[in-house]
Amino acid sequence: MSYNIKHIYLDHKSIRVLPHDWENNENVYTILIGKNGTGKSRLLSGLANSLCSIRANNKLLKRDIGIVSRHLVENNKLTISLFSNYKNHTINISGRSIDLSGFDINRDGEFFCPKALIAVSTSPFDKFPEEHDYFSPFKGNKNDGFYSYYGLNGFGKNKAIHSLMEKVLFSSATGALDKDRVAVSKVLNFLGYNPRLRVIFRLRHSINTYMDNLSSFSPNEFMEYVAASAKLNLSYLKEKYNISYTKIRDAFVKLGDHAYKNDSVREFDFTIDYEKSIVSDYHSDFFDKIRVLSTIGIFSIKDIILYPIIIDENEYYGDDVYDYGISVSDASSGQQCILLNTLGIASSIKNNSLILIDEPEISLHPEWQEAYISLLMEVFESYSGCHFIIATHSPQIISNLRSKNCFITQIDNGDVISSESYTNKSADFQLATLFAAPGSDNEYLKRIVVNLLTVLSSGKYIKDKYIEELVLLKKSKDLLDESDPVKYLIDLAIEVEGRLQ
Repeated sequence: MSYNIKHIYLDHKSIRVLPHDWENNENVYTILIGKNGTGKSRLLSGLANSLCSIRANNKLLKRDIGIVSRHLVENNKLTISLFSNYKNHTINISGRSIDLSGFDINRDGEFFCPKALIAVSTSPFDKFPEEHDYFSPFKGNKNDGFYSYYGLNGFGKNKAIHSLMEKVLFSSATGALDKDRVAVSKVLNFLGYNPRLRVIFRLRHSINTYMDNLSSFSPNEFMEYVAASAKLNLSYLKEKYNISYTKIRDAFVKLGDHAYKNDSVREFDFTIDYEKSIVSDYHSDFFDKIRVLSTIGIFSIKDIILYPIIIDENEYYGDDVYDYGISVSDASSGQQCILLNTLGIASSIKNNSLILIDEPEISLHPEWQEAYISLLMEVFESYSGCHFIIATHSPQIISNLRSKNCFITQIDNGDVISSESYTNKSADFQLATLFAAPGSDNEYLKRIVVNLLTVLSSGKYIKDKYIEELVLLKKSKDLLDESDPVKYLIDLAIEVEGRLQ
């Protein structure tokens, strides 16, 4: 069993995402490439919004988010061909109306959806919807772990990572932390950190104030106080979050016990060691109880401490390597982006998931761009049936794809090709052959044209043997600057070849 997107028709353009005959229960990766404005982000947004709408039993797409144009709604056309539950399915969208080819969206919608839908981006301009756009207990639409969005959402990376870590920590209450342990350890190790995190939470007011009021107020008075503390209306708080006095009371009692043991009144320290294979019952129960305080916004992360594997031997950091750590805000932009990308997926992924990633190369050094795709494959190799769709402008990401289960979709012409011919190739090769953006003094084109000129001058030129190289050179010539020496060599080769013919 697997979940795969096979083909998409968007903006009057046919786009193949996987080969027509693709059937495999292993994870599969599709890389979307194309120039700016060709629709990569719009395609990812179309998938996310359509599947969220179906899962929420909405027969109409929302007006102001995703792929629906505010100008010409009636022109909106989208068709998604997918494979799920051992069957091929088709989703047709015209204007805002969603049609499941004869299936009822309320009864059969889940058959068109993956087990989990994950959207990830570190771009401030991504087009993914937020979770609350579609799912809210207040509206009767529960997410139940179906859709997870990890992005900047108008905030900086630090706040996005803090929000992400809250999800990771509170997932431990459902046993997910054990499942994610290996994945998180691999990510931290890749970034040069030990598999341990120290998380510092901050309570809106001191725990003593809350506990004193818990003792002296009636249940309703205390709930009014908590609602005011969260800057929310009490009835809204109860209806939207399904929160009761018992849940709030138990959370503060558990937090009060922890504060007493740790001699703290407003800030709380928690350390998670991902080398340990088992999460303690106390740990799980603790985060299960206090989760409600995070949900309503009165208990939030102040900082996250990372512990480097390699420290300066000339400095003294104490008797234990864990005496020394750095704030996540002091980590590099690239490290923060990797954390946001991979830990977000790790906290939400299930077998048969659809993972949409928009421009993961942002803030990453070319060396890390190459390593990113390998890290992704290694970290999530224990899952099966998942489809990763990644929009990128990075030739380095493509060069490190595996030859198996990896494909490249060119948005401009809608074709999908195997990555086999493009793995372990130089950036100049990718730029010239895939991206149609060879740039200045392209080494790959230079090598081809010099070789061609050598053959032409030797009298051993056979056109059929060199036709592909000649076509590439002619296509690339118009993309080069007039002052580029490679363009001069190509013009010369074309002229000589023409004389021989």
